[in-house]
Amino acid sequence: MVESSSAPVPGGQPSSGDPDQWQQLLENALKFVFSWIVLAPIAIIVAGKLATQVVRLPGQRGQLFQIKIPALITMRASGQEVTLGFAVFILCLACTGFFAGKGVYHVFVDGFGIDPGQFNVLCVFSAFLSVALTSFLLVVVRVAGHLRGRSESAAKREYEAKIEELGQRGSLDRQPGSGGERR
Repeated sequence: MVESSSAPVPGGQPSSGDPDQWQQLLENALKFVFSWIVLAPIAIIVAGKLATQVVRLPGQRGQLFQIKIPALITMRASGQEVTLGFAVFILCLACTGFFAGKGVYHVFVDGFGIDPGQFNVLCVFSAFLSVALTSFLLVVVRVAGHLRGRSESAAKREYEAKIEELGQRGSLDRQPGSGGERR
């Protein structure tokens, strides 16, 4: 007598009679799509748009990166936005993986109660980190620029006040008793 086995068929596909394996395959596919097909591209685009507010890369033309979810969202990055977005995301992914991968994975699984797999968790966290990092950088640069602008404005006002004061005194050539009187 031959028994039916629920072991996976070689090649990675579940047998047709095991709904648990099909459910697991579907869950894995959804996790992959959410983290790598939806979340990562959105983070790359947003991080790239934020980063270009701070950094300029000349000669970055011709690149286009777009994500479309019909009737929901269409996001597009071009040129330097694409380059900077990918650079920030890859940098965050590498740093997260090398320095905090296991810890981030456990915090995510414990905090959210789901386990999408370690590499997918690193993608989700890196997406969040890249947007947070570029947002923070933009705020710091804008605040520093505002403070610098205020200090430059104060210096400009002080300079203009000195010029006005010197103008009210009059020319040194025309002051009586200075020996510089013209005839």
